[in-house]
Amino acid sequence: MGDLIALLGKHQLHQSLVLIGCSMGGSLAMDFALEHPSPVSPLVLVGSGPSGLSLDVPSHPKQEDAERAYNDRDLDLVAELEAQIWFDGMDKQLPDTDTPAVERLGELDIPVLVVVGEHDKPFSQAAADYMVDNIPSIRKVITEDAAHLANLDHPDRLQKAVRSFLDEISC
Repeated sequence: MGDLIALLGKHQLHQSLVLIGCSMGGSLAMDFALEHPSPVSPLVLVGSGPSGLSLDVPSHPKQEDAERAYNDRDLDLVAELEAQIWFDGMDKQLPDTDTPAVERLGELDIPVLVVVGEHDKPFSQAAADYMVDNIPSIRKVITEDAAHLANLDHPDRLQKAVRSFLDEISC
């Protein structure tokens, strides 16, 4: 995070930043926005959840197979299964950070857009719902016929959702 602050200072960027992050990148973007609120407005999260969020949701059905393949040292099968998990709906989350965002969601007083794929993993869908319930100024968009990486499945739909959101908040 310090690198981004240094980059902003070096280039003397004083306007608001629109941070967009996908998956774990969205969690990192949220952590950054909470630690450095002044340069960030708004925040766009795609298939993301706040750091420190723990939910009782089922894992992806292929996750156990991938773990067995890893333990058996069948790395080709691991790669194949992980690719299927990523593109069919991922089942991993960031470990807790020093300052878990999940405990600070009410501090986000900037516009937030959360985008989740219709076929994303249960954790991402539940995380989006959790954020809707706990972030004051959030908008949720479900991308139809998309999995975890909605930006890859339907980049045009994501672009339209982001543009609409930015126009709506006059950014």
